[in-house]
Amino acid sequence: MVYTDPNQTTPKDMALIAGAVAAMQEANGVCPLSLRIGEKEIRTLGGVQSVRRRRADANLLLTDTIALLRDYNLQVTVEATQYLDFPVYEYLVTIRNVSCQNSPLITDLYASDVVLPGEAPVLYRCNGDFYSHDGYETAAVPLGAETELIRPVGGRPCDQAFPYFRVLCGQTGYNLAVGWPGQWQAEFSAAGGGFRFAAKQQYTAFSLRPGEVYRAPRITVMAYEGGEARGRNLWRRWYLRHILPRTGGAPLAPMMNMCHPAGDEEFTHADEQNQREAISEYLRRGLKPDIWWLDAGWYPCKDAEGIRRWPRTGNWIPDPERFPNGLGPVGEKCAENDIKFLLWFEPERIKLEYRSPELPEKYILYRTERHNGKEQRSDQGLLNLGDPECRAWLTDHVDRLIKEGRIAIYRQDFNFEPLEYWLQADGEDRLGMTENLHVQGYLAYWDALLERNPGLIIDSCASGGRRNDLETMRRSVPLHPTDYGYGMPPVKQAFCSALFTWIPYFRTFTDIWTEENGEYQMYAPDPRGVDSFALHNGLGPAVHCCVFCDAPEEKFALVRRFSETVWRPAAKYLLSADYYPLTELRKSAFDWCAYEFHDPKTQSGFVHVIRNARADADTLTVFPAALDPSRTYRFTDPERGQSFRSGGAAAMSGGLTFALPQRNGALWFFEAVDAE
Repeated sequence: MVYTDPNQTTPKDMALIAGAVAAMQEANGVCPLSLRIGEKEIRTLGGVQSVRRRRADANLLLTDTIALLRDYNLQVTVEATQYLDFPVYEYLVTIRNVSCQNSPLITDLYASDVVLPGEAPVLYRCNGDFYSHDGYETAAVPLGAETELIRPVGGRPCDQAFPYFRVLCGQTGYNLAVGWPGQWQAEFSAAGGGFRFAAKQQYTAFSLRPGEVYRAPRITVMAYEGGEARGRNLWRRWYLRHILPRTGGAPLAPMMNMCHPAGDEEFTHADEQNQREAISEYLRRGLKPDIWWLDAGWYPCKDAEGIRRWPRTGNWIPDPERFPNGLGPVGEKCAENDIKFLLWFEPERIKLEYRSPELPEKYILYRTERHNGKEQRSDQGLLNLGDPECRAWLTDHVDRLIKEGRIAIYRQDFNFEPLEYWLQADGEDRLGMTENLHVQGYLAYWDALLERNPGLIIDSCASGGRRNDLETMRRSVPLHPTDYGYGMPPVKQAFCSALFTWIPYFRTFTDIWTEENGEYQMYAPDPRGVDSFALHNGLGPAVHCCVFCDAPEEKFALVRRFSETVWRPAAKYLLSADYYPLTELRKSAFDWCAYEFHDPKTQSGFVHVIRNARADADTLTVFPAALDPSRTYRFTDPERGQSFRSGGAAAMSGGLTFALPQRNGALWFFEAVDAE
């Protein structure tokens, strides 16, 4: 029997994406752009000035189309990418005013407004991250004539919505993404023998100034044959090959991070001496971090009473009291030991009282707020990245810090909602343009940092995972994809499942915040500290080691052993293999959790089983997916030194039964052990 990889791209997949592209190009031969100019609806571009096709590499076919809407002196550019190794097509639309006068009013600008073929469409949508037990949950919605309207809250793209979607139409599936690091809107409904997919920046009613450019959300479409599991794993493979940032030509490797806050208020007690000493202590005790993490509070943030608070942002220089020599000595200590130095920034949020004197006030957007019945200006502002001078100032300033501090990972946070700032700054006939120019500036700022600092890694954060759209993920990874529940095992298990599905590289925590009876307690450390159960619930492509440098040797020994025998061997599968959840995840301490990663090329992987703190059942039977039914597999638990064999057919049909005590986990590696 010849066993074939169920998630390999097939000719049928490529035929389906060709059909989807034909539907998207039907209106104007280029893309399903839709807008109104004045009172006229525009769907046909016309006036094509040039079409340029080229190969970026063996698998990427790029087509740049430039068309002119002559009646309005608007130049439309469509940058399309056809992936030849995956059934994926995506495009980006920009519109430039090429006249010397303001354009007519442009409204209802949809980057996509298309009907894709397929019967009985069912939309799978996720609600994103919003500091809630209910975050990262998926709902399946059968589509009808009534429109399903989806958009985030407050201007951050993953805040109470998620710009990644799967639509199943029987045995035809679509993965869709809206690449917009701001306030987007998506609309779905059954229509025309298929379903309508429309997406845009939510607010668009603006006049373009001479020479000005509007950038629409990037639209990504994957079409394939099969169900939810196949769509999940095709997406993962495409993402890991084409989206995950690379350093030195290679994809990011698994990384473990460590830190030393030296106090309770974030990193406001960190200084040059205690950071260097902590690194030395970890190394002395046999735990070498891949990342050394310095988070919020390293800058001047002391009030008149001498109390430091990390949210006092706006002065991006190392605190001279704690870092009199700058951050260079810490960065040098890391570089000498092949450790990546990570530094936290939040450049867009300016607390006015703490604004750097080098930062001109003209670069800051304010909003009007009502307090006690009176209108007053907000006490914090938004750095206006839509201003080219402002962006140049920030780029130069941060680039200098990166070089002086030998920063390897630039971590950018965003802890407030920008939408109201953008809207209040728009002015007449400019609705949506402040946001649009800010987003363009944000992406250009990151691109400039990456260009000036080869090998730099960017960590995307926004009160957790609220800014992780696909356009942002092309340049970064989310090392902190949520602020909620990373010490709550059942919550982490469910959150990780959503992230394994859509954004495969992220960081997890080995924190435990539950009481001995399994009840959730926010930020209440478990009295047992880090143990095997905590480590099993911290399994991820990147992991935060919650063992501080002064922990007992038994904790260090536990982490060393788990890292060497479980995490690092498993992490390679997290970043290469197909993912299959094997249990429902209800975020309950009364449940078991199990999932599988399977590499069909090597016929190896692992099954991870966790019995949560109050799960009553003593055993769990799981049914592994995608094993070769003609092969025999050896399963090995490296922690306990146990192993057994099972045929692929028997494991998938009859299941595998595991027994664990409450509050325990086991990771069983498997590999085929017989000949073809």
